[in-house]
Amino acid sequence: MTPDLTELALAMAVFVAAHMIPSHGGLRRAMIDTLGDWPFRIGYSLLSLGLLVWLIAAYQRAPYVALFEPITFFRHLPMSVMALACVLVASGYSIARPSALVLEKVPMAGGVPGILKITRHPVLIAVVLWALAHMAANGDGAAWILFGSLAGLSALGALHIDQRKRAEGDDDWRRLAAETANIPFLALIQGRTRLKLSEIGWKPIVGGLLLYGALLAAHPYVIGVSPLPLPN
Repeated sequence: MTPDLTELALAMAVFVAAHMIPSHGGLRRAMIDTLGDWPFRIGYSLLSLGLLVWLIAAYQRAPYVALFEPITFFRHLPMSVMALACVLVASGYSIARPSALVLEKVPMAGGVPGILKITRHPVLIAVVLWALAHMAANGDGAAWILFGSLAGLSALGALHIDQRKRAEGDDDWRRLAAETANIPFLALIQGRTRLKLSEIGWKPIVGGLLLYGALLAAHPYVIGVSPLPLPN
C-alpha cells in the first residue's frame, strides 16, 4: 500500500471509529451527561465535519491503483441511483429533527410515514446506495476504501438501530418493523404495506431532485471529475 493510500485508510478508520464508538448507549449517555445534550451534538457535528474534510482531502491525494475496469453500465449507474438516494435523504430529514443523522424516533400517530415504506432507514440506506453505485463505477483501490467503508458503516448503523429498538420492545417500533424493511421497496414487494406518492409529499421529492442537481453541479469542484457525459 502506498503512503497516500495509507493516509486514506487511516482517515477512513478514524472516521468509522468516531461514528461507531459513540453509538454505544453507555458511552454516549456518559458524554451527554458530562457535556450536555446540545454541546455534545454541536461538538460531535464539528468533529464529524472535520474528519469528513480530511477524508475527502485524503481521497483526492490518493493515487490511482486499478482493481478492475468498470463496464459502461456500471459507469453510468450513479447517475440513476443518486436520484433515488437524494429523494430518500430529503424525505428522511422531512420527518426527523434537523440534527438527526438517523431516524431513531419517528411520528407514528398517523400511521407509518410514507418514505419509511420504501426503506426503514432512508438516510442511512441512501448512503449505502450512493456508496455501492460509486464502487461499481470506480474500479480503483481508493474508491473501494472510501465507498466500501461508508457502505458498511451505514448498513451496520441501520442494523444496530434495529437491534437496539427490538431489544427495547417499543410498540411503535414493532409496528414500524412489521410494515417496513431496510432493503428499498422490499416491504412493498412482499405485500406488507402499500404506498401512495401523496404519502411522501411533493416537497421532499422536489427537494431531493434539487439536491441531486446541486450535487451534479458541485461534483467537478469537490471531487475533480464531472459525472456528466462529455460532449463529443
